[in-house]
Amino acid sequence: MPELAELACGKCHWTNACGPTAMLAWLRTVKMARRDTEPDLDVIGELFRAAAGRFQCPRCGSVGLAVRPCDEENDEDWGMARKCEACGRPIDAQRLQVFPQTRRCVDCQARAEGGQDDGPAEYCPRCGNVMQLRPSARGVTRYTLVCPQCRR
Repeated sequence: MPELAELACGKCHWTNACGPTAMLAWLRTVKMARRDTEPDLDVIGELFRAAAGRFQCPRCGSVGLAVRPCDEENDEDWGMARKCEACGRPIDAQRLQVFPQTRRCVDCQARAEGGQDDGPAEYCPRCGNVMQLRPSARGVTRYTLVCPQCRR
C-alpha cells in the first residue's frame, strides 16, 4: 500500500487524501481498529482498502467509498499543494518550505500536539455518555479519557 491513498465518493465526487494516521482514524469509525493499538503500516493499508465499502461520505452520507492511490509526484509536477493526512486540506506552501516532510497542516499538528483527537467519539462503557479528554492531575501532563457523569 502506498503511503498516501485517496478516498473518493462516487455520488458527490468528494475526495480526501489519507496518510497512515487518517487511515487508522477511518478504520476506527467502522470499528476495525482499536484506539489502544497501533497496527503495522502494511496492515493499516490492507484493512483500509478492505473497509472502504463501509466508510460513509462526510459530505453526502452515502456508504461505500472508493480507494485509489494518491500520486504525490504528479501533484508536485503540477504545482499543487500536498494535502494534510488528517483533514485533507492543502498544507500551506510556506509550511512546506520550512518543514518539507510534514504531513499535517498547522491546525491539525497543533491539535495533535495538544492531545486533542478528531476521531470518532468514545462512549463510557458504564453509562453511555461521550468521554472527554482531560489532562491528568499530577506530574507530567498526560491526557486521559474521563466520563463527565461517572467520573471514571
